[in-house]
Amino acid sequence: MQEKRGTDLNWSDTRPGLSIAELESVGRKCGIELPESYKTFLQLRNGGRPSRRRFRTSDGQPCSAVKRFLAVYEGEGSLEDYVNTFAGRIPDYCFPIANDAFGNLVLMGFKGNQRGKIFFWDHEEDDDFEPEENLLVESLDLFLTGLEDDDVE
Repeated sequence: MQEKRGTDLNWSDTRPGLSIAELESVGRKCGIELPESYKTFLQLRNGGRPSRRRFRTSDGQPCSAVKRFLAVYEGEGSLEDYVNTFAGRIPDYCFPIANDAFGNLVLMGFKGNQRGKIFFWDHEEDDDFEPEENLLVESLDLFLTGLEDDDVE
């Protein structure tokens, strides 16, 4: 049976939520003023795998599927590790919040009129990133709400 779209995601492989002090610390370490919606997300769950993973482009076309949302911890594969690894490759107004199985990223804007918006970054087309073309949705809440079962066409 197919799950309905909505906010009733189940999560696995999460880490403990973060405190306000921890959120401020990670923001400083990464050089990012974290959007409020992302702070709330990290307070509730620190990374993990949602029960529905597939997402679409802004015009409704199937795009990819989340492998995992990045978590804050010390070490390889952490949010800070991804921020440092992809610095200079992804737009300087975005930071990675999730990855897919192919090395692509889901990004969140944190500066100017891109703040809070969710983008898709294809690692094979990183020189051609255009905000209008790579925009998925206007907010993290809309992104999470729009996640679909893997078998959705």
